[in-house]
Amino acid sequence: MSPGASAVVVAAGLGRRLAAGLGPSAPRKALVSLRGHSLVAWSTWALARAEGIDEVVVVLHPDELAALPGSGLGAVLEAAGATAFVAGGERRQDSVRNGVQATRAEAERAVLVHDAARPLLDPADAARVLATARERGGAVLAVPMRDTTKRVDAEGRILETVPREVLWRAQTPQAAPRGKLLAALDAADRDGVTVTDEAAALERLGEAVFVVEGPESNFKVTTAEDLRAAERVLRERGGPPPPRPAGAAPP
Repeated sequence: MSPGASAVVVAAGLGRRLAAGLGPSAPRKALVSLRGHSLVAWSTWALARAEGIDEVVVVLHPDELAALPGSGLGAVLEAAGATAFVAGGERRQDSVRNGVQATRAEAERAVLVHDAARPLLDPADAARVLATARERGGAVLAVPMRDTTKRVDAEGRILETVPREVLWRAQTPQAAPRGKLLAALDAADRDGVTVTDEAAALERLGEAVFVVEGPESNFKVTTAEDLRAAERVLRERGGPPPPRPAGAAPP
């Protein structure tokens, strides 16, 4: 039997751009409904079904965590596969660190970090990232750049054409051994550096991180148009939605 792994779902962001397109009554981004289920429920369910993952920690906005006992959200996410909940921090990397710290305290245990705003994750892709991280030390789901890419100055003047063969667009999940990931996040915090993803934190310490080619469909829901696109993808895919406890309303 292969060793277990942990997943951290980052769902603590506000999602201002998405809220701007949905109206003032829109919930925080992770709780926005996609075909009757929240984005965080879709992401949690995908990771819970990935081969090798036996723990899913969901990082929520502190207000959502405080309201968890009476909101029904906890039961909904537990039905989708969540095993624990923690509060997010001021920055994304703070939320990630809180989530990683809540996983089983085994230094070599692989931990996958995934944005709740990528609800179309295929469990098989998460399993491929996990396998690569176990074999090579660090891994990130990514998409190769297919467009011609330019580097420009502050005025928009093109400085050079960057070979697209060496460029990839990083997605999530991103994975590494728990001990290395915490060390990288702690180092970034200690040095006053803000990193936009886990790979960047690991790179700063010289850790090797490898890309695992993923699908374009694993896009981040950032705008109302992205949400409509995600709905179209789910309609085309078919298949069952995340489970929900009996009598529970959509979160």
